[in-house]
Amino acid sequence: MSLNIDHVLFAWPDHDEILSACEAVGLVPRFGGVHDGGETQNSLIAFPDGSYLELIAPTEPGTNPDRWAGIVDHWRGPENWCIQTDVRSILTRALKMGMPVTGPNPGSRERPDGTNVEWTIGRYGPHQARGVLPFAIADRTPREFRIPGATVMDGPLTGVAEVLIGVESVHDSTKWLQQLHDFPTPIDVTTPLAANMLTFPGQPVSLLKPETETASALAHQLDETEQQPLAFLLSTKDFEAAIEQFALTDIGEWKYRHRRRRVAWFDVDLLRTRVGVIEHD
Repeated sequence: MSLNIDHVLFAWPDHDEILSACEAVGLVPRFGGVHDGGETQNSLIAFPDGSYLELIAPTEPGTNPDRWAGIVDHWRGPENWCIQTDVRSILTRALKMGMPVTGPNPGSRERPDGTNVEWTIGRYGPHQARGVLPFAIADRTPREFRIPGATVMDGPLTGVAEVLIGVESVHDSTKWLQQLHDFPTPIDVTTPLAANMLTFPGQPVSLLKPETETASALAHQLDETEQQPLAFLLSTKDFEAAIEQFALTDIGEWKYRHRRRRVAWFDVDLLRTRVGVIEHD
């Protein structure tokens, strides 16, 4: 069964800076509010399929809040990804496999209109799997409180299509995803990226193993962090319309086993190679 991405997290030390970068390429975030504890805030770019890109930042630029330790640790771009599910069930499954878990833990934030949004989250899997495995969320208040309508409507973008995860061990990462989420055998993808890429048919995840001693931006990102998401791809069924509406660059073709898909990156330094668009059926 395919996992459905609830949202992906793009963590940046300065909220205004990431908002400006998104607006410069045609993406319009909506301020989501301040999280409980007051250390972090977010803005959302929500899509018609219900998924969203969360832009999370400290309320004090340049600080390093520990409120989200284990979910947000680095504050320099793609950070984590989330699925909506029964949190207790996935934590129980991990425990039965002998894997450590954290949670279920409550969370909340207050929207600008005063609405209080509440949820429960849980993390699971060994420490080295952080970022490879998603974290889980379940809403305690109605989901529309957390995501009050799409900010990208009547346009070519439909949702968050794929998480590209930089890994140190393809074997271990595949094993964790198969054990906990029944992923199929991965297949090779040919891309212009300086990395070996494997994807899981029917799942919104690909693994990237940057080529050794390469100066690519992706390799640099992985070198700076533990294995974790390196990029997020947004889906479109109308690639030409996406190019016309948004500032996109580095248009290329990725070759899957039975299909080819065009991919482009948002044309601003802060997002380039971190957030892009992929052509979907």
